[in-house]
Amino acid sequence: MPAAESLETAMLGHLFGSSSWTKPATLYIAALITTPADVEGLVEVSAAEYARIQRDPSDANWLAQADNSRINAAAIEFADPLTDWGTVKAVGLFDSATSGNLLAWQDLDAAKAVTAGGAVLVFQPGALSWKMNDV
Repeated sequence: MPAAESLETAMLGHLFGSSSWTKPATLYIAALITTPADVEGLVEVSAAEYARIQRDPSDANWLAQADNSRINAAAIEFADPLTDWGTVKAVGLFDSATSGNLLAWQDLDAAKAVTAGGAVLVFQPGALSWKMNDV
């Protein structure tokens, strides 16, 4: 789970500086058709029926694992694709339903083509695993 520049800056300022960081009250999962490199190269699905999915920070929504990661407790299901969305290659974690700050992202093990009238984009429980590092 690469952390975005905005999250890294906030956390480092909180730990080592005089700034204070408050975690977002809401979190949103976005479908990305590019694999970002920090914020550069970020392309989110753009379709009238598309919207980010809200999953607020809580132990009930994000289950703690023995390896110190957090996984999604419930399925994350996007809207029926009425138009072609492209091939989703990653998911992003944002602090807002639109715009906002990218906090982190996760590349998908396998890209998912989302086509008009095709299968809904769903991440089953445990499909998304967020971990700060592999130590």
